[in-house]
Amino acid sequence: MGVALLVYHFAFKALGIILMLIELWFFLARPIVRELGAWAKLSVHARLNMHTLVTMAVFALLVAALVVPWRGRVDAPALLRSDRQLTLLAAEPGRLVWMVPQAARVAEGEVIYRFESMEVEHEIATAKAKLAAAQ
Repeated sequence: MGVALLVYHFAFKALGIILMLIELWFFLARPIVRELGAWAKLSVHARLNMHTLVTMAVFALLVAALVVPWRGRVDAPALLRSDRQLTLLAAEPGRLVWMVPQAARVAEGEVIYRFESMEVEHEIATAKAKLAAAQ
């Protein structure tokens, strides 16, 4: 069943490409080729005059405006990330109290972020009070 579906899939894609090429020929390329052929037949009777030269120059300028790049640089928004990047998630809600300055070198095991949690601080204070009361 899987092979038949795969063959059907590729045959359907090939049929789509063939139909696209037929449409491009009949609706785009063929009329342009016929029009250029008609112009070629009429051009033997036409004379070059100032109007023809101005029209050809304007057409050439329009084509050049579409083809020649006006800016030498392409601006595209992007985000540069390190190859070795980790996403850190805190187990408890809190606020960032301290972090290592940017571009600083850190050693293995060194603290790079310090968070403060009001809930954890409250639990520690409660546990210390219970320990003091129990002693």
